[in-house]
Amino acid sequence: MSDMYEVTGTIHALGQTLPAGNKQKREVVLILGDKYPQYVAFEAFGDKVGDLDKSRVGDDVAIKFELRGREWRKNPGDPAKFFTALGLRSLVTIKAAPEPIDGADALPF
Repeated sequence: MSDMYEVTGTIHALGQTLPAGNKQKREVVLILGDKYPQYVAFEAFGDKVGDLDKSRVGDDVAIKFELRGREWRKNPGDPAKFFTALGLRSLVTIKAAPEPIDGADALPF
């Protein structure tokens, strides 16, 4: 297994659960940094997908992840392309986003 890394940030987006072979995957995007915010996507696979079920946009979280990468060539002899992914290993909520107030998103007319 590769080295583990950890970041803290705010959930910007939660993707839909999608099929990935015989498992499932789901993406979570964090906003990292204040002055120059970065939007960084992490992938949850298999049983880690359920770790995102209780999370909401706006939650402050700590994520442990591993770097994953692979080389791909369409045909032998073609130039290689390299893909990098951040594989979610665990997610802990530090501060939950406030609950939405019923009707807060309703238009006043």
